[in-house]
Amino acid sequence: MKFTVEYLPRLQTTTVYADIPINNLNVELNGTKLALNGEDIDVIQGITKPVISKVPVSSSLTCVKIQPEKIEVLRNADDLSVDRYQWNIGDFKGNYSLYCKSCNNCVMSSKNVSKIMPMPSSLWYEMVDYWHCHKPHEDGPVKYMKRFNQLVPRERGVIVGSYFFIINPGDWNLLAVDEELFCQCGEVLGDKDFTFGNYKLLKWKLSLSNHKYDDYNMVYCRFFEEIKYTAGRIFTLTIRERKVCIWCFGFDIDVNINGTIMRKALKILFKDTAEVQGEELDLEYELPYVAFLKHIEMVNASLLEHLQTYKEWKVSYIPQ
Repeated sequence: MKFTVEYLPRLQTTTVYADIPINNLNVELNGTKLALNGEDIDVIQGITKPVISKVPVSSSLTCVKIQPEKIEVLRNADDLSVDRYQWNIGDFKGNYSLYCKSCNNCVMSSKNVSKIMPMPSSLWYEMVDYWHCHKPHEDGPVKYMKRFNQLVPRERGVIVGSYFFIINPGDWNLLAVDEELFCQCGEVLGDKDFTFGNYKLLKWKLSLSNHKYDDYNMVYCRFFEEIKYTAGRIFTLTIRERKVCIWCFGFDIDVNINGTIMRKALKILFKDTAEVQGEELDLEYELPYVAFLKHIEMVNASLLEHLQTYKEWKVSYIPQ
């Protein structure tokens, strides 16, 4: 049996699609487990006083809806105030170590960190002219301008961004050569930002104790930041000469596709395009976008055929 579960938090509703004819489908709900003809599937979110309905989609496909008897409040599912990226400041409590993913050399250990703090936003550099209502004028005292316009970690300090860490290379087991940051094994782990001269240690080049960083999470963060600060939801990416249009839907959608669960996912529609639609995003690093494209194609292919497309768009999800 193939199935897709989608929980919409704003509507507090779970929709389940299964490739079973409606006349042959028996449904029984027990908490977060929905039995379809005796086979349990995880619907992720429990619903108080659930009302279950069945609707035929085709002769071989059935839609099962689970919703509360009464929806008290439609909440705003797109909460843009929370950290949306992997390895945020909350993951750096207690003991932790960062390792080079290539050679497993310890790059940084919590016992040697003087202070770790979050960055205001991954778009901080772009938004620096707007995020403070009392920014010093350009003809103001140099010491105040320097203090305002720079975000520099203290000695053995670390600033956590959405897809990178800002560090001083000399504080750690790293070698800065020109504009690149190297591990002792020779692997490039980061680079220098040309705007303010900070060195960025890239998360997808590292491993954090036992925590995995998904390469494509940088792209999720990029969409989130763009939506948060520009309110745009349609973007065009050019990846290895392929131009792809991305249409972002809601955040925080829980999905179960044939047993693979993605929590707090971003639902997206995508299609190839000859022209730029919406905002064209610059690709600072190619690898995360290649991984992103591979991921959304894989997820799309795993969906039930009826759910793979919406008009001319392909449907996919990317987890937080």
